[in-house]
Amino acid sequence: MKNIIAFAIFLCSITAANAQQTVSADMFEKGLRHPDVQLLDVRTAKEFKTGHLPNALQADFTNKDEFAHRVKSLDKNKPVYVYCLVGGRSNAAAKWLADNGFKDVTDLSGGINAWRAESKAIVGTEKVPR
Repeated sequence: MKNIIAFAIFLCSITAANAQQTVSADMFEKGLRHPDVQLLDVRTAKEFKTGHLPNALQADFTNKDEFAHRVKSLDKNKPVYVYCLVGGRSNAAAKWLADNGFKDVTDLSGGINAWRAESKAIVGTEKVPR
């Protein structure tokens, strides 16, 4: 019985590990072409207004209530692509999503800074007072 339980725990850990991945800006962009992808920007509203990826839903990961409320609108069975400024918050958010039942979560390595460095499309840029 102990072996069966240990094996079940092992399988669950493999499944959870496979649910989350971190990819380059080029791979992230390719993945966004899939019609079912849900795009999540986990930066603050102020950061979002400095420019974001087209069709991104903003959900501030540092505001846990806001984040939890906004991700309720996402389908756990469809891929979720997540990014932040440099990758720290999005990595934590991707882990949170995978731990909370999202089946396919992809994190942008280097965040929107890596995206910009590759001269990829940004929309919604506003000059925001500091």
